[in-house]
Amino acid sequence: MFSSSLWPSPWNPSNTWTYHKDQDCAVFADADSYFKAFIDAAEQARSHLFILGWDMHLATDLAPERLAPRTPQYWHLGAFLHRLLENCPSLQIYILGWDFSPVFLLEREKLQSLRMAWQSHPRMHFSLDAHHPLSASHHQKIVVVDDQLAFVGGLDLTIRRWDTHHHLAEHPLRRDPDGEFYPPFHDMQLGIVGPSAHDLAQLFRGRWLRATGTRVQLRAPAFLQRPRLLSEAAVAHFPAAPLALSRTFPQFRDYPEVDEIAHFYSEIMPLAKRWIYIENQYLTSQQIVATLAAIGQQDEGPEVIIVLPKKSGGWLEKKTMGLLQTAALQKLLASDKHKRLHIYFPFDRIIEKHNKYVTVHSKLLVIDDLYLCVGSANLNNRSMGLDTECNACIDAQGQPELQERVQRALGGFLSHFAEGAPTFFASSIAAGESLASIIERLALVSPDRHLAPLDVSPDVELAWIDTELLDMEKPTPIEHVMDRWGKMSEAINRRLGMSGRTMALVLTVLIALLLAAVWTYTPLPDYLHRQGLKNLFEGLGAGETRTLLYVPMFYGIACLLFFPINLLIIVTASLYPMQWAFAYIGLGVVANVSAGYLMGLLAGRFFFRQFFGRRTRDILNRIEEGHFLAIVLLRIVPIAPSSVINLAAGTGRIPFLKFLAATLFGMMPGTLMLVIFQKSIIDLFKSPTWGTLLVVIGLSSIAFFLYRWSRSRFSNYGS
Repeated sequence: MFSSSLWPSPWNPSNTWTYHKDQDCAVFADADSYFKAFIDAAEQARSHLFILGWDMHLATDLAPERLAPRTPQYWHLGAFLHRLLENCPSLQIYILGWDFSPVFLLEREKLQSLRMAWQSHPRMHFSLDAHHPLSASHHQKIVVVDDQLAFVGGLDLTIRRWDTHHHLAEHPLRRDPDGEFYPPFHDMQLGIVGPSAHDLAQLFRGRWLRATGTRVQLRAPAFLQRPRLLSEAAVAHFPAAPLALSRTFPQFRDYPEVDEIAHFYSEIMPLAKRWIYIENQYLTSQQIVATLAAIGQQDEGPEVIIVLPKKSGGWLEKKTMGLLQTAALQKLLASDKHKRLHIYFPFDRIIEKHNKYVTVHSKLLVIDDLYLCVGSANLNNRSMGLDTECNACIDAQGQPELQERVQRALGGFLSHFAEGAPTFFASSIAAGESLASIIERLALVSPDRHLAPLDVSPDVELAWIDTELLDMEKPTPIEHVMDRWGKMSEAINRRLGMSGRTMALVLTVLIALLLAAVWTYTPLPDYLHRQGLKNLFEGLGAGETRTLLYVPMFYGIACLLFFPINLLIIVTASLYPMQWAFAYIGLGVVANVSAGYLMGLLAGRFFFRQFFGRRTRDILNRIEEGHFLAIVLLRIVPIAPSSVINLAAGTGRIPFLKFLAATLFGMMPGTLMLVIFQKSIIDLFKSPTWGTLLVVIGLSSIAFFLYRWSRSRFSNYGS
């Protein structure tokens, strides 16, 4: 790692994490070539193999074209890793995945943690990392072998990634473990042999420590020779190249924000003189759009080529990220004063007939013949400040041989989506020909398969969808409050030996049982009636006008006293028939939210500074508008008391009606479960049947798994 005084221009501590010279680098296009390089690299491992990813699947077929010598699963990732451990007694394998959002539950390997626990080798260590803000994700895709060889880019070791560079419309081997065919998939990964591999290993160790609280002490043995990189499988090879690494880490707990990638794009792209070539899954980042728009306004500037997928995933993604991207591209086209901007997608006539398209998942940037960058960061807001990312950039400036290799690589990238010779187009690039004219010539040479102009006409916008939710640039203020609450939960965990959520679950069940037993077997209801308390309890009968006033009042006062709202819901369910219970609970929740919100609005800033510490002052000074679905998720998952969330919303000036609507929507599933649970408990005491018993067992099981997931996701925020 160089000190800042030794970094050559334009690299500096704001846009670069580490910078090293004389590294052997190779660019692997598509998973077919990357998986081959990964197999070769992993088989060289003698000390340790680190795998860091957004996703990982043990049934990933690393070499579907190879005939398995023993079983059909011979080249599956799980079998391959076990074989490595059996063949090398000194090897340790560490796998760290993202503790993903429930949104991705159906797309991930089923019961992955249990499979790893039951089937794993003693020297295979597996963990999921939830150490990030609630709405963020761990998006880095890194593999490190013995601290000496590494891969970084956009490819995970997971299913539905494998494809060849031909991207055939119907490849017989492009199938997932269920035998389902999936569309062509394009991505990039950079292989590295040199000091940067050690830096990436340190990144892994840091994340492992945060996620598990334990340290990885392994170091590469001194006697190991410099490993080889399977460069013959690569589309471009860069021997003895300088390499810069940049990262994104959101602010989280006591860890500061790292936005090197955002600075990299805003500082490096304006240096372009001839061209900027981009391949990416998304282009929605406000910062990137502003940078490219400013370049488009220049009288003399570079040609900008952007390659994106034709469509943005499924229906919801089209109506969220798709709308944001269309707006961003229209802004870029409007600012393209000299018509130097060209936006394309990979066209394939056969694929089009099947209403399919090539999934462009690569995160590639080439600036002139000086910089070639591969990484995990999309050109969206999330990758600039919310998700964890890692990019690597080859620096060829001042080295004619490396600059020539960048030109050849760019010729290969242009011809990748067509039937053309990469070397021919590399010579055209060296001669100074326009990239757009080369692409037009490719379309003539290869009319059935080429880069075609992307239609950026506006779509019909759905006003009820908060389109910016999936592309936030920073954690929301509520998430910062949740981080502070996480610290309190850890203190409870240390003192009582259980998490705050587990304690809340136990207390809720015990109080529900106690209340049902008291109401069924004791004379307390009759006693309250005789003592004249009927108007306070049973006298507030279902459907009476006074009940519509008193119940919300109790809920509002309970919020100011930080009384758990779940217990109020249980009491309400005990006193009234189910249909009236839901009505009163709804009114009570409105009162509860209103009281807490008003308290936060009037006194929240003082309260939160005193309760959560002075550092919250900066957060409260940068409060932004809340996001509907983020608030819904906070209400569905019991990660903090309702009163605290209400206070945080008022303190943050989140629009009240939006917050109230999200609260009612998010609390609906939990309220339904609590009411049915309490009614079933009472029925179980009064007239036990198999039906009521099964309902109680079923709801208890659902609650247990929800709290278990909540604990793994929001407790243990790192030691």
